[in-house]
Amino acid sequence: DGGGWSPLWTLEYLPIQLVSSGTVGVLAIIAFAKLWKRRVIVDSGVDGATWRSVRYAACIAAPLLAFYLLVSFFTRVEGNWPVGAWITACPLAGWAIATGVRERDRGLRVGGVATALVAIAIPAIFVVLPLFHLKERFGLRLPAHRLMGFRAIADTAAEAMQRAEDETGRPAFAMGVTYGRTALLSFYLPGQPTTFCAARYRTGGSGRQYDLWPHTDLEHPDTHATLAGRPGVLVQWPEAFWEHAFDTVTPVGTVQRKPDQFYPVWIGTDYRGWDEPVSVSENCRRRR
Repeated sequence: DGGGWSPLWTLEYLPIQLVSSGTVGVLAIIAFAKLWKRRVIVDSGVDGATWRSVRYAACIAAPLLAFYLLVSFFTRVEGNWPVGAWITACPLAGWAIATGVRERDRGLRVGGVATALVAIAIPAIFVVLPLFHLKERFGLRLPAHRLMGFRAIADTAAEAMQRAEDETGRPAFAMGVTYGRTALLSFYLPGQPTTFCAARYRTGGSGRQYDLWPHTDLEHPDTHATLAGRPGVLVQWPEAFWEHAFDTVTPVGTVQRKPDQFYPVWIGTDYRGWDEPVSVSENCRRRR
């Protein structure tokens, strides 16, 4: 945001990682500490194969966690970025639970029960959230929209794509403005088609991973030739942004994703692309 490094980025990194990894991360740390202690006691019963496995797991996780710790000195690290580091924590957590049961270690057994409860609670949350995430008292306080809501947007986009194809006789494509929502659009659309991201055409916008691959890079000559003249179904951002790349832009409707947020969906005809970035502010937080 132009303000330079904030100490909070680094200070919050490890606590957020412990929270996001849940009881698995805590149990893994406890297990590593116990195994390290037993390792230095010759008659502990920890054999070489077990210790080598522990070191292997740690050598996979530690570099990733250390890398993002360094990244936190340059930008705020999202909680899910280092999530791969916690995959090798699962065997350690399993060892901790098994050891707690076998050796009647109260702390480890409590951790095992907590892990089981979390494993049960997470699917239950996904069952309950659809009942509440659009209600203002709940939806405005918790970011439930990050877990759900995009299927309805993709359903609307799929219907619009069929409509655009019927009206123009040409295959339609789908396009978003942010890389995350563009990826969600691809995931939820029937058949998971290739989608395209127009992030670089916002004033102040920059390239995204979609711009790294020729078949999704809107600047690549082959991709542009493939899309030129075709209709597009456009998700999010106002009409004024899309008018720079399509001959006509027609509203399809809006889809509610949060209590105070509705995403517009448009059909654009005869794609020609952008000549330069467009200075248009996002305007999806509006009532129908």
